[in-house]
Amino acid sequence: MPEQPELKIPPSTSTKHRHFWLIILLIISLMLVGYLIYMIFFYTSYQPFINQVNTNQNMNNQANANQNVNSESNCSQLEAQIQALIDQENHCQQDSDCVVGEGFFCPFGCYNLFNKDNKEVDLNQIIAEVKEYNNICPTCVYKCMIPPTAAEIKCVAGKCTDTRFTD
Repeated sequence: MPEQPELKIPPSTSTKHRHFWLIILLIISLMLVGYLIYMIFFYTSYQPFINQVNTNQNMNNQANANQNVNSESNCSQLEAQIQALIDQENHCQQDSDCVVGEGFFCPFGCYNLFNKDNKEVDLNQIIAEVKEYNNICPTCVYKCMIPPTAAEIKCVAGKCTDTRFTD
C-alpha cells in the first residue's frame, strides 16, 4: 500500500495567542527580577552612606537645638554686628570708589557693595564672623539676582548703591 503523505495541521490560533502571552509574561517577569536585583544592590551599597548622613544631620540638628535654646538674642546681636561691619565698608566719595564684593548670603545679601580700597575692616574678620553665625544661628535661603554691573553702582549720599532698585 502506498504511503500517504503526512498532513501538517497549522497550529490553532489559540495556541499562537497562548505562546504570545507566555512570551510577554516571561519578558515582564525578567524585567521585574532585574529591577529587584538592581534595588537590592542599590540599597545595600548606598544605605550605610544614607544612614551616616541622616545620623550626622540628626546629631547636628540636636546639637544646634541645644545651642540655640537662648541663642536667638545672640544671633540677632551677631547679625547686627556683622551687618555693621559690612556697612562700614560701604562708603564712597565718587562712583568709581564702589565695587561689588563678596556675598555672604542669607541674611547678609547675595553680594555686597564695598569701597574698592577696603581699608576700614578686614574682610577675613567678616568671613569668620559669618561662619560663626552660620554655625550657631538658624539658616535662611533665598535666590540671588545677578550682581550689578559697574555702571549700575553709584555713590549716593556717601554709600555705594545698586541703582537698579532706586527710583
